[in-house]
Amino acid sequence: MFIATRDLTHTYMPGTPFATQALKGVNLTIERGSFCAVTGPSGSGKSTLVQHFNGLLRPTSGQVLLEGRPLGEGKDSLRRARRQVGLVFQLPEQQFFAETVFDEVAFAPRNLGLDPAEVEKAVEESLEQVGLDPKELRERSPFHLSAGQKRLVAIAAVLALKPQALVLDEPMAGLDPAGERNLFDLLRDLNRRRGLTVVVVTHRLEEIVSLVHRVYVLEEGSLIMEGSPEELFRRREELDRVGVAPPPWWELLRELAGKGYPVNTSALTREEACREIISLFKGEKR
Repeated sequence: MFIATRDLTHTYMPGTPFATQALKGVNLTIERGSFCAVTGPSGSGKSTLVQHFNGLLRPTSGQVLLEGRPLGEGKDSLRRARRQVGLVFQLPEQQFFAETVFDEVAFAPRNLGLDPAEVEKAVEESLEQVGLDPKELRERSPFHLSAGQKRLVAIAAVLALKPQALVLDEPMAGLDPAGERNLFDLLRDLNRRRGLTVVVVTHRLEEIVSLVHRVYVLEEGSLIMEGSPEELFRRREELDRVGVAPPPWWELLRELAGKGYPVNTSALTREEACREIISLFKGEKR
């Protein structure tokens, strides 16, 4: 167990006429090294949930556990949590404040008290890790980059802390297909080759379904389903009710199988589905 919640409840503006219960007794466990998705309709509590993972939001009741230890309210506990769990918001511009890319990524290492040489090394490594050229971008304004570059700089700024987990809120939003592919490849590399725990908030599972080990589905602040993508996609009626759709190619394979065609319905990616269909119509499957 790496990140866990126990009866996690969060109410915005408690004790006022505007009180809104965003989370209602959520219990989940995220294993170290896993790739997880948090999904559900708008207003279901997805962003509220993940902002508890590093103490950005505090529970109204219940607990958040990191490596089995409760996340406390003291500065030391919160500092530890924010070094362990990095959070990237949906709109990177909301996180930017520095005049240059270098200063943006250097903020966290400087706060850790690293000397200038160590800060320089941390910035270069973090930018290279996300596929950006430190020499080309270091003096540019982060506000004047493309949407894809902004997303990568925001991730680099978090990676400069060397976290053990990376949490991203709707990371594909606003990206063109090339930007989506670059980010997809980066997240796969960070998880599979570098061992980072990755948690992605998304309402479009098809974007990352081939990477995901476990999916958590929220509705009106409650965790209503969890499991592997294959397990959840078999509960189509329940997913339909909350507006979460399986990838269209998975549904096509299920329809073909229902008509008696010998296809592998566990194929989750677009590429796997294409291979199944091509081999079927080439007559390779009987």
